[in-house]
Amino acid sequence: MSKYSAAWLEKIPKYYLKWLLISLLSVLGFAIVHYLYILKDLAFSSLGTRWSLIGIGTIVLWRWSWLCSHLIRSPIYLNWVFPRWRKKADAIGVEYLPPVCIVVTTYKANAWVTQKVFRSIANEAKTLPQPPILLVNSSSTEENAAIKEILKSVDPELSHLKVIFAVQKQGTRNPMADALRHLASFNLPENTVVALVDGNSEIAPGTLNKCIPFFRLFPKLGALTTDQLSKLKGPRTFFDWFNLRFAQRHCKMSSLSLSGKILSLRGGFSLFRSETALHPDFANNLEDEKNSWYWLLQRGYDMIYVPDTIVYSLETVFGSPWERAYENLQQWYANILPNSDRALSLGPTTTGWFPWSSLLDWRIGMWTSLITPSLFLISLLKGDPIAAIAILLWVMVTRPLVLALIFWGRKSKLKLIHLPLFVATQWGSAAVKIWTQIKLIEQKWIQRGDRSVPLTASSWQKWLENKTFGLPLISQAFCFILLLLWLNGLISPVEELLGGWWAKERYFSAPEVPTEIITAADRGIVPNDGRDDATAIQKLIDQSSTSTEIEVQLPTGEIDLFEPLVINRGNLILNGQGIGKTIFRVHFDIKKGDAAIAIRPTIKDKDKSPDIPLSNIKLKNFTLTHVNKKGSSPSSYIDSLVLENAQKVILKSLDLEENNSRHSIILNRTGDVTIEYVAVGNNSKNADPIVRKNDINTTIRGLSD
Repeated sequence: MSKYSAAWLEKIPKYYLKWLLISLLSVLGFAIVHYLYILKDLAFSSLGTRWSLIGIGTIVLWRWSWLCSHLIRSPIYLNWVFPRWRKKADAIGVEYLPPVCIVVTTYKANAWVTQKVFRSIANEAKTLPQPPILLVNSSSTEENAAIKEILKSVDPELSHLKVIFAVQKQGTRNPMADALRHLASFNLPENTVVALVDGNSEIAPGTLNKCIPFFRLFPKLGALTTDQLSKLKGPRTFFDWFNLRFAQRHCKMSSLSLSGKILSLRGGFSLFRSETALHPDFANNLEDEKNSWYWLLQRGYDMIYVPDTIVYSLETVFGSPWERAYENLQQWYANILPNSDRALSLGPTTTGWFPWSSLLDWRIGMWTSLITPSLFLISLLKGDPIAAIAILLWVMVTRPLVLALIFWGRKSKLKLIHLPLFVATQWGSAAVKIWTQIKLIEQKWIQRGDRSVPLTASSWQKWLENKTFGLPLISQAFCFILLLLWLNGLISPVEELLGGWWAKERYFSAPEVPTEIITAADRGIVPNDGRDDATAIQKLIDQSSTSTEIEVQLPTGEIDLFEPLVINRGNLILNGQGIGKTIFRVHFDIKKGDAAIAIRPTIKDKDKSPDIPLSNIKLKNFTLTHVNKKGSSPSSYIDSLVLENAQKVILKSLDLEENNSRHSIILNRTGDVTIEYVAVGNNSKNADPIVRKNDINTTIRGLSD
């Protein structure tokens, strides 16, 4: 590296270098795909049949259409819609702003967390036009006393706060619901805004002042939530994972806010209109379902995301960050999974078409997200490295691009560690979601006890209800397994269920013909004798009936060709004993023919080409090599295989050696040719081993040189 390029790199901030590296990973993956495609080494048909490829394409289209819709809608909201809302909200006079009540629940949090949370609340209270009510529901009177001292360290006289302390009841199901019931007894003004704050959420300066005006601006607004960032004591990886999750949340929340219906109010900080938060049913729902979002959605309230305000999630992580990540995901999914089903049952007219469809995608996503790693593992088990490489390259191309778009404009920095975390989170979250749903089914059954069946019911009746309660999940898992088998081409449900109605070959091709097996050694073809075998093989081909399919089984050893071998009929299989076992040795040059083996129809009229192509021909399991002759020049070289005016030809497990040959394979006016696991080469540096002229539907996989 020159001193000028080094100096140029020093001027670029490390932050932008990370963006550059992330982008280069995607570009590199695309370049590898393009390179392998040019070499014909990468054939995506190895992933399965054409119908399974259609299935993969449909799933990819569904998933990526939703991802792209979020990536498009999010910037629209952030750059055009919300700035207009912000301008209108900031224009509302202070005298029109509603009073605020802040409800905080905490239970023996770490000292540094409690310090930051309540100092931020006390500082925020000083900026409000009216002193807010602060209701603290903690674990004990001692904890309340410690919190009071923290508040006094910021506001010694507590002149900017009206503080109410409560102690959580022993065995309470939801301390936040208890706090709201307690708050409802104070007869607050109807336009009061209630802030529900977790004991680990630090409010950034100006958050409440920026959020409160929206309740005045939008009369139907039931609740709103804000952006989040992480402050953490613990493993750095967990901190990066938190900020990755918050970046994903920021993108989806912004997209959904265009519809006025966000799909989650969790996150440690949300603001509610008092007519909702202090409603008796709201507290009951919060206690039973652990979620306030569905209650608002069911009653037609709007919910929005305020992206220019931040609440910091304070965490202390000990031990394994992976175990802690699992616990966080499991807790979150346990809260949202039951309500997502109920929200879907409300229908798109109540939920909104885009939020409802997003919920459907979210539920389907716990299965579709596992398709990529499942296909990768199955490809490895099948011994299909080409398919496994294709899947890895797909991940390498797409994930860096998505990651870059998600972090675009974020205050948290994009890092290289985010790429493996992003992939692991996507796949791991899907598995956790499925596992959580299983546990939810078990919990629902346990919580219901035997109330759904008579006390006199038999053990058989109780067993039957217990097992059928999880039937929907079992059926989903069964369908997912069938889908994986189909996508890998191991089963063909479309062809089986529809009877091949979609398969043109089933109805429009010639009927199947019987196969006659001919052992070449019994027809005068003797290997390793140095004599010409082309004449005997050609005689077999010419004299056999074209109304039947013949399979010529070649012997092990060297088969000498002193004349070209011309296959001028269809329904033929030329089958050797394997590469390196059956070896065609070609002894002639361009004077006798243009190819060692040619597949072409016989032309009766030399001025016309045949109209009917040859069909159903297979060459497999042999090696073809050109014998060196002293003094031979490249102008005398011939091609190894030439296919002209032929269709439905399979070339499989062949080794076409490069000695004294022009091209390994020539395809001219061919259709539906499959070249599978063929080694090719050529003797000229400027010549391609495979030449394709007017070929249609050529499938190449496992090609090597």
